[in-house]
Amino acid sequence: MAVVTPITTDPASPPPPSPPDPSPDHSPAPAYLLVFADFMGLGTIMPLLPFFLEDTEDAVFWLGAIMSCQALGVVCGIVIMGIMSDRFGRKRMGAITMFGDSTMFLLSGLMKTPLSLLICRFVAGLFCPIPVAMSWLIDISPTSNPELRTKRIGKATGAIMGGMFFGFVLSGLLGQFFNWTVALMAPTAVAGAVGIYVALFARAPPRCDKGAKPSPSPVTKTRRWRCVFLVMVGIGCCTGHYTAVPMSMFVRKHEMSPAGIAGFNAGCIFLMIISNVLIFPWSMRVLGDSKMMALYCTGGGVALGTAYFSEGNLGQFFLHTMPAFMFIMSCLPAGQLIAGNLSSAKAPGATGLVQGLTRAGMDIGKMIAPIISSSIYGEGDGSPWAYAWVGAALCIGGIVFALLGEAEEDFKTRDEKKEEEEEGGGGGDNEAL
Repeated sequence: MAVVTPITTDPASPPPPSPPDPSPDHSPAPAYLLVFADFMGLGTIMPLLPFFLEDTEDAVFWLGAIMSCQALGVVCGIVIMGIMSDRFGRKRMGAITMFGDSTMFLLSGLMKTPLSLLICRFVAGLFCPIPVAMSWLIDISPTSNPELRTKRIGKATGAIMGGMFFGFVLSGLLGQFFNWTVALMAPTAVAGAVGIYVALFARAPPRCDKGAKPSPSPVTKTRRWRCVFLVMVGIGCCTGHYTAVPMSMFVRKHEMSPAGIAGFNAGCIFLMIISNVLIFPWSMRVLGDSKMMALYCTGGGVALGTAYFSEGNLGQFFLHTMPAFMFIMSCLPAGQLIAGNLSSAKAPGATGLVQGLTRAGMDIGKMIAPIISSSIYGEGDGSPWAYAWVGAALCIGGIVFALLGEAEEDFKTRDEKKEEEEEGGGGGDNEAL
């Protein structure tokens, strides 16, 4: 019996499904707003946490525990939201993440004890919108225009940093003159407004394989994706360490005010926005992902791993760590882009889940790093090993990617190659039919 390949856009097309061609009037703005609102709240919380815990015994431990539990919630939520966005649509799940975010920011502002805030931040992590937003951008960016896809993923990571920047500014202004509860009302309102906009006005991206349960294994079995995952864990260790040790150090060693910490962090985030919007596209074009991952991760890892010796002078600490973070954070959109390209080629119906699993690597690092770093750092003058282990983790990820993460497995897994060998000339018979 002859096998006929349909040439129409019949929804009953044979597997594997191909995503519909995105229309040029599909705007990326909803995806940018989702991550902006989420990270604006995180940027508001982070600088104020040391002051929330100021009168708490074992404040360093609690700071690390709260950030680790939030990351644990994100690890769980990022996979759940990826699956649900594949199943129920980006627009619907985007709105749900924002309404969940808004509720949890409000409740976080009302918490009075470290334990209650820890539980609240864990639940907040379950509503992480990153896989929804990144999948939204993959869906509306055609594979025939890789430069557009690269720019949009870079801008999305820039929107994440932009949200944190505005969060830091708000925490400095509101935390200096008001209190924790008042400061968190701003991200509560912003997340709620974005949720209403996405639910009522945003145009949903084209859907592929609606209601199905596709598997991400054609992507996750590739050596390339596994190398990306390892790099993401290293990046997560760096960011998780930064939320615990330096934040505490600013208060304990330098007695910085909320406005001072917010200003310091806002300057850092501004440089990271430049990194993701400008350095990332340039690096992908000139160096390619393998060289970029190797150079930026190993160089950044060495710089961050020795940052303890600059703690005595904030200016030196800034110059020591921030250029490193600029380049390290360029590897974050690179990892999401590689995962998106792999899922477009091998598992287009599982894009959300692949994005969630990829980003989960970073949040696993963010989950373990605050506890490890704060435990090593201690309560006194600290320890250089609290920085050294984080730098080593990042260096390992960059070196492994350089050695094993080349693109030869982008489009064929070992299982697929084996199946082709077993089939022999089967492909030619199908073509003849």
